[in-house]
Amino acid sequence: MVTINPRQPGFALIGLAFILFMPLAVAQDQTGVFTEARPEIVTFAVKLADIRKAEVSDTGELYLLLNSKGRDRLGEITRKHLSKTLQIVIGGHAVSSFTVVTELDSGVLRISDPGVALLKSLEPLL
Repeated sequence: MVTINPRQPGFALIGLAFILFMPLAVAQDQTGVFTEARPEIVTFAVKLADIRKAEVSDTGELYLLLNSKGRDRLGEITRKHLSKTLQIVIGGHAVSSFTVVTELDSGVLRISDPGVALLKSLEPLL
């Protein structure tokens, strides 16, 4: 509780202003204190028309063989974004995310844990 001494009202008002407004000034100045640098995430959206063949293995992994257009797009994006995080999106579903260490030019994607919704969207290709 703040008590005001009638002999020193100026100091009490300064103290009250400090207590009320200093937290606002500090909060406004801390824009970058709690933010971390986030790595750039590059998204590669696989078009269903770019999938030549889709196959589910005995272990439940989904293998996609891309046609030449899809293979070229994948090779180009991985070549341009080495050491960055690449997110693979198929049918609106983010299915994989990894750091690119080399160009992927084979045109084969392996999805280790495909979701049911993804498999439903790829059903015509299976």
